[in-house]
This record gives sequence, C-alpha cells and structure tokens, in this order.
Amino acid sequence: MTSIEESEKPGGKPSFIYCSGTAGVGKTFVIDCIADAVQLKYGDDSDASSKPAVLLGAPTALTAILIRGQTLHSLFGIQVKNGTEAGYEPLRDDQRDLRRSLFAKIKVIIIDEISMCGAVMLAKINNRLREIKIHNQQFGAVNIVVFGDMLQLPPVQALPVFTDVLISTQIAVNI
Repeated sequence: MTSIEESEKPGGKPSFIYCSGTAGVGKTFVIDCIADAVQLKYGDDSDASSKPAVLLGAPTALTAILIRGQTLHSLFGIQVKNGTEAGYEPLRDDQRDLRRSLFAKIKVIIIDEISMCGAVMLAKINNRLREIKIHNQQFGAVNIVVFGDMLQLPPVQALPVFTDVLISTQIAVNI
C-alpha cells in the first residue's frame, strides 16, 4: 500500500512489482488480500464494479477465474485473429471510451501467472494502458503487480516476458 500512496503524491512514480513463489505457497491468497485492501482503501462501494480501484488479469481463463479477474486479452481489448495474436491495433472510439471509464479510478493492476505472458503481450499491455490513460509513462503510469514463477509454464509460441521490453514493444508495433 505504501507504494501506491507514494505514486499518488505529486511527482510520484508508479511501482512495478514482481512477486514470485513456487506452486502452493499462497500467491493467490496474497493477490486476494492486495485486491481487497486496495478496493477497500481507494474504491467506492457505489461504483466498485463500474469504476474499480484494482483490476485483475491473467493469461488464461482458468487462472483469471481463480483470481476473480479477466483474461488479459479481454481486460485490455487485445485482439486475437484466427487463433493467433494479432498485431497491436488502437481501440475503436467506443471501446476506448468504455475502458477509459472502467480504468478511471484504477490504482493498481494485478497480473497472475506472468510466466505465461509473452514479451510481446506485455508490450501490448503497456501500449494499451498508455492509450487508455492518455499518458506516455510506462504502463500509463499505473501501478503494476505481477505474480508467478518463471520456472513454471512458459508462454505459448512467444518470447518470455523477461525479454527486453523495448525490443518487444517494437515487435508489437510492427506486427
């Protein structure tokens, strides 16, 4: 919570946090605790579902369900065509406006199973958050907390997330 509070101060910078642990150590429990604490402190009960303080995402539907979140593709409006990743495409005006409303009060985005997220996908998330938040800082100046175990499942047909993000961003833009 201190990281979020610091990012809210004038001149504050967002945090990018990686939480690692092997299977069964309680990462999902920690995700639940962080999400609940952020929503309790920064959220508004009257519009918690339409303008939450925290969003949760994961690369697969099963993992997203386990953390009460959405798939990364759905959350960020990232297209899949013919069963494969499409190149980065800006959102249509209506979709952009919808996400700007949804992301209006976001303090933190939590991503689980980061080892299954490819570097290009992470670059697309970065680009999408910049587009939604109208901010050129990394990830649209949103606090990002990722969870996972880099020794577990790698991304399918993609470079690992720890590949140079600048290279991945260029790849995502050029696909």
